[in-house]
Amino acid sequence: MRDGPQAQLDAVDALGTPKELAGHHALAAVRADALRRLGLAREAAATYEEARAAAPNAAIAREYSRRLTELGHRTKGTPQDG
Repeated sequence: MRDGPQAQLDAVDALGTPKELAGHHALAAVRADALRRLGLAREAAATYEEARAAAPNAAIAREYSRRLTELGHRTKGTPQDG
């Protein structure tokens, strides 16, 4: 987001959880990205875990696992394709 991570986080939080996005991985991932960029690694990791749990396929789940690893967070098993 062009206005920085705090503006990104504020915008996501202002949305709340519209029923159309409840449980959707992307909303959690955008929030996690903002938290990571703000230096809030623990909160970002917890939110990436939410995104990974809601991922619609193994490839997306692996991307969130990669982001967790970048944060120094141990992941609990990454789903495999096939």
